[in-house]
Amino acid sequence: MPNKTAKPTQAKVEDIGGVFIYANDAKALTQWYKDKLGMELSSSDDGSNNWLVFDRKDAPPSVFAIKPAKAKLPAGRNQFVINFRINDLESFIKRLESKGLALDRTEADDYGRFGWMKDLEGNSLEFWQPK
Repeated sequence: MPNKTAKPTQAKVEDIGGVFIYANDAKALTQWYKDKLGMELSSSDDGSNNWLVFDRKDAPPSVFAIKPAKAKLPAGRNQFVINFRINDLESFIKRLESKGLALDRTEADDYGRFGWMKDLEGNSLEFWQPK
């Protein structure tokens, strides 16, 4: 419930409530995330909504959802990156390779290890294993 006594200057973004991807082929993209990344999304009966809830110990849950686009999306629409926190990047890379995928690149810095690739519809994905 919002804090009604907070001053406007104190209001701020605190977390991610969810990521919602609109896709040209939501069913195929949902299947790709399941098959390739192991993300088990639930689906509505008509397939118009596909979601996965990430329950976290110390914060409200976040949702990752895929929905059909209302109109055909252009190929060059991708102006964002979804960052997924990974518990074991090396093993995750092996999982991707077993599914016929490869990361475009990897690197490590003071924050941990990172890897990048695109999903079935060309959305940019970043995988992060914190230090």
